[in-house]
Amino acid sequence: MNIRKLTGLMVLVIGCVPAFSQTVTTISPSMSASGGISIDKIGNVLVADYGDALANANGTAIRKISKEGILSVYATGFQGASGNTFAPDGNLYQCNIAGNSISRVSPSVSVTTFVSTGLSSPVGIISDTSGNLFVANCGNNTIQKVTRSGV
Repeated sequence: MNIRKLTGLMVLVIGCVPAFSQTVTTISPSMSASGGISIDKIGNVLVADYGDALANANGTAIRKISKEGILSVYATGFQGASGNTFAPDGNLYQCNIAGNSISRVSPSVSVTTFVSTGLSSPVGIISDTSGNLFVANCGNNTIQKVTRSGV
């Protein structure tokens, strides 16, 4: 990067960067639809099965794609599984758009309801370093904070 002062003006000259080659790789067979995607500590890809289509969020499972590319069912019992995230406590938190709720999936793959009130079609979720969740609700265009204790 070169910076030159020309008659009272600062001019910034940035060299051109050549385009990089990109490769897109399909790592799983086709699924009916997909929701959130998270990666666990050992590199497995977890994909929420949203359902048949945007108008029909009836997916009930999270699928796992192993590092070797093997597709299997990771957990079931969801209602339109959309966004998901891992929190510092090691649990996976799964939005259920059709159930207006968030499920907690423990490391031993035990599924429990974490939040079942106050949400409106949750689709996106992320955790901060303290374990608080931030949830995007497409039913009322809000972002809500959910504490570690589920409040």
